[in-house]
Amino acid sequence: MVSLAGRQMSDSPFGQTDSFANMWEQAESLLTSYSDEQYVGEEYAHELSFARTQAMEVEQVSDDPPDRIASWLSTVDDPSLRSLDSQLLLDLLVLESDAHRWRDIADTVCAHVGDLTLAGDLEWAGRFVDALTGARGTQTAAHAPDSIAQFATAAVDRLATGPVLGHALARLTDGGDTAATQVRQLCTALGPGIVPALATALAAEGDARVRRTARDILLGFGADGRYAVRQLLDAPEWEVRQAAAFLLREFGDNEGLDELKRLLNDTEPLVQREAITAMIQAEDERAYQVMVAVLVDGEKRQRGTLAKQLTAQRDERAVPLCRYLLSHIDPRTRRDVYVAALDTLGSVGGDAVVEPLRDALYQSDWWAPLRTRTIRKAAAQALRRTRLQAAAQVLRDAAAQGSWGVRAAARAELAQIGGRV
Repeated sequence: MVSLAGRQMSDSPFGQTDSFANMWEQAESLLTSYSDEQYVGEEYAHELSFARTQAMEVEQVSDDPPDRIASWLSTVDDPSLRSLDSQLLLDLLVLESDAHRWRDIADTVCAHVGDLTLAGDLEWAGRFVDALTGARGTQTAAHAPDSIAQFATAAVDRLATGPVLGHALARLTDGGDTAATQVRQLCTALGPGIVPALATALAAEGDARVRRTARDILLGFGADGRYAVRQLLDAPEWEVRQAAAFLLREFGDNEGLDELKRLLNDTEPLVQREAITAMIQAEDERAYQVMVAVLVDGEKRQRGTLAKQLTAQRDERAVPLCRYLLSHIDPRTRRDVYVAALDTLGSVGGDAVVEPLRDALYQSDWWAPLRTRTIRKAAAQALRRTRLQAAAQVLRDAAAQGSWGVRAAARAELAQIGGRV
């Protein structure tokens, strides 16, 4: 075969060159005298030669014990191969020093993190994110052009706004406490840039476990999380604005009162309700002052919407707010708000509502009989709806001792109570 190849090559244009004869002599000597003895031991060479006479299916080889076969198979199953693949990428991310080659590796890592979170492997996804965040270095280094730190910052930002969060949150429904811990660690590593996506997910999520975990993660960002939430107040989707109001409330301070004031004027009623709930749970006079300012200065339609959302509250913490409104809202100009506060007290109930409702029942403006009658009727109805013995006694005393208008309002409600009191 060597001779045949030599004759064919000598007839070719290459064979007509002056150097061909010497070159072919060296090649022929190498091909005909090659020996692998220095690389392959005698015993191994014998086994290789003998193997040709013992052809059989690999599965039929029985010289390996079952535990050895099982151990080997465990190194080539899907989880092991994914782990080896991930370890290789992680090593490259750590060892590569050229910025542009590192950027290409980071692009592959970002895609891999998306695949890992989709498959539920949050542990490896967290390792990659930790490596990326660690490569960002200082704030100054992150802005250095064409540097690993800059490319790392861009990669982390891309992950924070991509589908990774959705994939990770999906594991919370059946992943248990381990998954919840891994999701928190992943989100914390990605940083405040993930807050908008978290708020959006929180607004759309119906699972209580997922919502609770997402809320805890957002609160864990502290000032950074609060700042990021404020950026959501102008979101075009009302669900996101509602989530922002909810989160400002959950931060548990009064730094967000100005933002909540904006949300009280939102065009979406459910956003307004969330903002009112935040004002109520603040349990602070400054929040009540903001509420009064909006109700006093707002347009009639806006006041009506807010009053409706106020009456939908069933939290006993709404009582201090309503009492504040009754003492700071002028019923002559804001009768709708005044009546809404009375209705809310009646719906919430409790001993603390009896006194302000009694005061409203006996309130009288002789020069405005229609307004007075409306307020007395609302106060009497609210007293009845509390279903309290003390409230019923107020109605009895009013029916027996009050002025003509007070007696009429109280008797109308006592007639509805009938023999139940």
